[in-house]
Amino acid sequence: MDILVRLSVPNFIYRFYKQASDHIADGSAEDIMSDALCAYAGLLSEDMAKQLQTAMDAEEQENRSIP
Repeated sequence: MDILVRLSVPNFIYRFYKQASDHIADGSAEDIMSDALCAYAGLLSEDMAKQLQTAMDAEEQENRSIP
């Protein structure tokens, strides 16, 4: 399923991705931005999962110490 999203970015950011896309075969600035955003989302979700696990471990440890 394709989901259309509209983003507004400053011109200098678009130019950066446009220049990067010139070095990637069949890649547009939009494709490069999409890939970068997906990669960043993956990093964030991994980081959030680690934080959640740490919080759950701390809560479990706390519950064990209650008589």
